Amino acid sequence: MRRSLTRTTAAAAALALVLSPLGQSPALAEDIRPPTITSDDYPADDRFHGAPGRPGDFTFDANGVDDAVAFYYSIDGPECTTRVEPEAPGAAVTVEITPRRSGGHALYASSVNAYGNSSRCEPVYYFLVAPHASPVAHFRLDEGEGATALDAVTQERAAEGSGAIDWARGRVGARTGAAYRLERAAVVTSDGHLRTEGPVVETSETFTVSAWVRLDDTGEDAVAVSQDGEHVSGFQLGYDSSEEAWVFRRAGRDAPNAGFDHRATSTAPVQTGVWTRLTGSSDPATGELSLYVDGVHQETVDQISEGTTDGAFVIGGGLAGGEFAGTWPGAIDDVLAWNRLPVTQDDAASGGHRSEVWRTANQPVVPEGTWWLGETEGASAEDTSDHGLDATLHGDPDTVWDGAFNDWLFKPGILLDSAEGEHLRTDGPAVRTDRSFTASAWVRLDDGEADSVALSQSGSGTSGFALGYDAGLGRWVFEVPVRDGTGSAEAHRVTSTTSALIGEWVHLVGVYDHTDGILTLHVAGNREGAMDRVGLWHADGDVVIGGAGHADGVERPWNGGLLLAQVHQGAALNSEIAAIENGILPL
Repeated sequence: MRRSLTRTTAAAAALALVLSPLGQSPALAEDIRPPTITSDDYPADDRFHGAPGRPGDFTFDANGVDDAVAFYYSIDGPECTTRVEPEAPGAAVTVEITPRRSGGHALYASSVNAYGNSSRCEPVYYFLVAPHASPVAHFRLDEGEGATALDAVTQERAAEGSGAIDWARGRVGARTGAAYRLERAAVVTSDGHLRTEGPVVETSETFTVSAWVRLDDTGEDAVAVSQDGEHVSGFQLGYDSSEEAWVFRRAGRDAPNAGFDHRATSTAPVQTGVWTRLTGSSDPATGELSLYVDGVHQETVDQISEGTTDGAFVIGGGLAGGEFAGTWPGAIDDVLAWNRLPVTQDDAASGGHRSEVWRTANQPVVPEGTWWLGETEGASAEDTSDHGLDATLHGDPDTVWDGAFNDWLFKPGILLDSAEGEHLRTDGPAVRTDRSFTASAWVRLDDGEADSVALSQSGSGTSGFALGYDAGLGRWVFEVPVRDGTGSAEAHRVTSTTSALIGEWVHLVGVYDHTDGILTLHVAGNREGAMDRVGLWHADGDVVIGGAGHADGVERPWNGGLLLAQVHQGAALNSEIAAIENGILPL
């Protein structure tokens, strides 16, 4: 049978277990053999099985040590720190172990007998873990019309609308060739919900669910994703009004009067009208229930849940007391489900990759404003993203349009005169500056005597971010103020390690990673600097091209050429900078 595990050192545990009849301390004994190990879930057959985050049963056999009272084991290292005890000396015992990465693994193990003597900790079992399992369901929710959402994983599965279903601008959207659509790419469930015919996950086994959510009302409990049981949902991912927090919760049993007595709640504040990535995982092997918000772990709690729920997978509500409840007042986008745990940063670090919870919260990088600045006449520059934030020219069109030629992209750009305060300005914001975003532009600085800003988004008293040039240092800078204020507000300033070259084109990229709280500056495709961000606020004013914007005007105007100013929601990876530099959608 399976046994619970305790973690300690083998030597300390052996001492605590018993002293020898002569009062001597426990010692290694060459005649004591380590256990043998077998597994049907991860057999030692030189083939790949399972996946990272998917638990498997491993059986420890005493290997002829009839008085073995405990076994110690570790994965991929000779520590043997995890203790497991059979029900009787010399008996076999089965434990559940969850590998955290793909590839080859070695289980090290040792045996301890009734006298406290131990075998050596040595490798006794080798097995291979397959790469991460793909989601078992993925509702992109980018249909944009009708009342049916298709599962991108299982062709025959769909979630059908119940009640009034509408569509809104989403967080993830749909890519069509070189274009990207965010409009009508998320489902609005304020007066209805979506449900499948049957279950998507096995709630008695390991599973993870995740969704982008926009909550518009905090008056009552709201459920973004759930799966029906007979009386209550097998799980609910959403908002808890009594705690005023995001929540991932489960009932201990499916019964008429059952409540959601196991709940992991957020410490991150709930903001209405803001896209937020929620991820919840359930691990029966450890009895843990975990919640992540925007890629950051919030809480892990103990759970005991009986049985499974095999009803409909629901988007936009849940089941309580046998009745539908918790209608989601807002919008939902990009719903995912896995039959495993999520890949956290600790799991991903060994491969040098970003974690799954980070990627779902910061990717994809989607265009919220793209201004090529290649106009030859008119009063504004077109936003070629589907946001439609055209930027009005404040300057002389005869000298601004087609005033500078970029000899890297071989395209015409604009030429701005700082003495005249020339710039372009949208009517409204492009991105949330308190969530992950990426700002970029091709720049040519013609005069380095004064601070200059190529691209910004306005707050009330200062810019939410400013990408440009620091004259005092003679270097490029990505600047994010700590708070919205007038004058010389305290700001985080990431500066380049290389000096700015006057009169030459260069591509600048500023990235804010909300999950890790890090600001990064890239110059000509190279990562030049990074720093932590403290102080979080959203600049909800206009985008300014060619200056640092705020409610009362523009400061630090740009003097020189500009081309392809862009703002993306999401944090661009180093590998995506080249695509952004060329005006191509990152993959």
